[in-house]
Amino acid sequence: MKIYIAVDMEGVSGVNSPEHVKTDGRLYAEGRRLLTREVNAAVAGAFDAGADEVIVADMHGGSNNLLTEDVDSRALLLVGAPHAPRFPFLDGEVDGMALLGYHAMAGTRLANLEHTMTSAAWHSFRVNGEAWGEVAIDAKIASEAGVTTRYGLYKTQERGQMFVGPQTEVYEGMIVGENPKNDDIAINPCQEKHLT
Repeated sequence: MKIYIAVDMEGVSGVNSPEHVKTDGRLYAEGRRLLTREVNAAVAGAFDAGADEVIVADMHGGSNNLLTEDVDSRALLLVGAPHAPRFPFLDGEVDGMALLGYHAMAGTRLANLEHTMTSAAWHSFRVNGEAWGEVAIDAKIASEAGVTTRYGLYKTQERGQMFVGPQTEVYEGMIVGENPKNDDIAINPCQEKHLT
């Protein structure tokens, strides 16, 4: 069993101040220790439940928040930004995913360190008029992850210039090419040829 753990920082137990999550914060060292402990508990739980492989992706800020030397050595650790695609190594072989240390979305009443994205970016994100936080956004991206196929790219190449090649990890809504028209077009570069 293969488990993928994506890790943010503001929702970790004991983290309750911006000083815990900013690299120049006076409590950042403590925040890193709390984050690393929580990740290790999740990794141990995954292995205790039968996992053969656990991937941990640090998704907070510049993705260098975990005390790497203290992370359970059984886990494959992904650190350093940017993550492209959003969840490297998330593929059809992953049996389960956890979003650990995530926080409430912007505007959630009485929530601790609530926000939606940042690094000087948006604070409100809506899908069909419904507000989504980072948990919903990342869960959707993860659920739509796939790998491009030669057949899928061949079937879409007449629609424009593609930016991706075969065996590239993609997700729903990802920009994979451009077309000469003014409007976006929806394509499926992961389409497989079915034999009849």
